Amino acid sequence: TKERNRADNVQIHELALGETVGELPLIVPPGNAGAASLIPNRVSRTSSVHRVRVARLDDIVESQGIGSVRLIKIDVEGFERMVFKGAPQVLSRLRPDAILFELNDRSMASFADEPLVRLLKDFDYQFIAVPKCLVRMRLRRVTKTTPEKLLGHDFLAAPKGRMYENVATLVNASE
Repeated sequence: TKERNRADNVQIHELALGETVGELPLIVPPGNAGAASLIPNRVSRTSSVHRVRVARLDDIVESQGIGSVRLIKIDVEGFERMVFKGAPQVLSRLRPDAILFELNDRSMASFADEPLVRLLKDFDYQFIAVPKCLVRMRLRRVTKTTPEKLLGHDFLAAPKGRMYENVATLVNASE
């Protein structure tokens, strides 16, 4: 709980984030609540389904009077693009310094084809690959010469220019 962790700057909202306000089914696989998803094609006969309220990130940020965002960490099992489709004001006006997200969609031909990547590029974000590893993590800037098959990694996105360079330097990202 936030009291136990002395996190008085945290507010809990019992809802999901998405492109539109409403309700969606949350599909929870048996024995792995961490893999729960709002993606409809992930349902199986053994999954449980729960209806959840959905709000837009833009609306939450506005209602809470949030004027700046330094970091967004998001892991919503494939629903990331829908969350950011509900956050155009956050992405364009507040311009978070960094966004940490996961891509695991193996159906995309390349990193540049991933719809979430295209959406963030439309808001002038650049990317740093955070490879999965056990020993020494070596982050890499995503450039035109970076191999296209990057899916399955975590990524950092930062606004192009000075902020991207600052973030890349902070995480020691190589070219």
